[in-house]
Amino acid sequence: MDIIDTNLNGIFRCMQIELKAMLAQGHGIIVNNASIAGITATAETSAAYIAAKHGVIGLTKAAANEYANQNIRINAISPGGTETRMTATSKDTIKEAIPLHRLAKPQEIANAVFWLCSPEASFLHGTNLIADGGQTCKS
Repeated sequence: MDIIDTNLNGIFRCMQIELKAMLAQGHGIIVNNASIAGITATAETSAAYIAAKHGVIGLTKAAANEYANQNIRINAISPGGTETRMTATSKDTIKEAIPLHRLAKPQEIANAVFWLCSPEASFLHGTNLIADGGQTCKS
């Protein structure tokens, strides 16, 4: 239950607060953190995590529909393997599944989020941007 509470309910609760503030100011942009686990399932990933990330993508799309007329854009990003402390011990195994043969640097994921928030992405709404080095195009 902690996995669902953190990875789905936490985003839902944050969105409630964000949306309240954005409605008051008359505009805003939200980028939810999903995962490639929200697009595909693997035996190595828990069902709860996969369900939570599928839920984040669904929540993003539903909220995008609901707030489209309120000048609030809502999208999600689905990173694949990224260089973090959590992936440090399994980096080599993860790299094998990525066509670019490397993990993302955290800054690369941040750059994608920054782009989603920029005027250059102003027509993206209810989208899930996949940033996985090509991993999901294989499966």
